[in-house]
Amino acid sequence: MGCVNVGWRGVTTTQVAAVAAASAVMILSLTAMFAADWLSNTLMSIGNVELTKSMGGGAVLTGTVKNTGSKPIERLVITVGNERVTVNMPGGSLQPGMSTSIMVRLNGWFVAGNIYAVTFEAYSPDGDSYAITVNVKC
Repeated sequence: MGCVNVGWRGVTTTQVAAVAAASAVMILSLTAMFAADWLSNTLMSIGNVELTKSMGGGAVLTGTVKNTGSKPIERLVITVGNERVTVNMPGGSLQPGMSTSIMVRLNGWFVAGNIYAVTFEAYSPDGDSYAITVNVKC
């Protein structure tokens, strides 16, 4: 049995145009969303992240933050579980191309051997932001 060509029966030109227009709007919206994120230029890399359990249940989070974008980073908001900590950059901001080490004391109860998602949100002075999430073993 061969292929059957059913054609466009029952579909009007207006309906085809409406579907095409809606598809174009959706593609443009997604492109604009990704372009806006890319063009924010508040980019960073995170390295050497360690989460070390402290005596008494808390933990210490350490790592290196490098500004790989073209805008300064004014502050970081670090989220581990339900705990959020704001870290202001030394000297007021971390300039493009520069790195800094961070050390944050966390009060939550962390279990040695467990893996935790750690989100680093970088904010520039003009309000742009960029976030990276890494998994860290305690």
